[in-house]
Amino acid sequence: MEAEGIYREAIERGIAEAYIGYGNLLSEKPTRRDEAENLYRRAIAAGLANGHNNLATLLEDLERFGEAEEEFLRALDAGDSVAVRNYGLFLWDQGRLQEAERYLQQALKAGDKRVKEELAELRQEMTQETGLH
Repeated sequence: MEAEGIYREAIERGIAEAYIGYGNLLSEKPTRRDEAENLYRRAIAAGLANGHNNLATLLEDLERFGEAEEEFLRALDAGDSVAVRNYGLFLWDQGRLQEAERYLQQALKAGDKRVKEELAELRQEMTQETGLH
């Protein structure tokens, strides 16, 4: 059975986590991102806090930045540790470097090793922007 069929069957059986997996699969397909958004919203309605982070990432990709930030903040409020790094990267993309640094530092302190290199790159960019060498 194809992945989509497996996810649809899992959703029919009431497995809420399938909304996230199916949404992730569809979010990679530009013509199906509306469906992915709906699946993430259904995950949130089913009580899955990580749905906020996934929805925020999708909304950022769709350049719906205000909505994306709202969802990142909801994910953080729900205690989604993955959202800490993702929100930091979002802030960096928005040019809000000091805020980004704070969230990336928080993610690093929480044990997210991927952030170490990203934080170094961000700090280098911050140094270049302030003219300090």
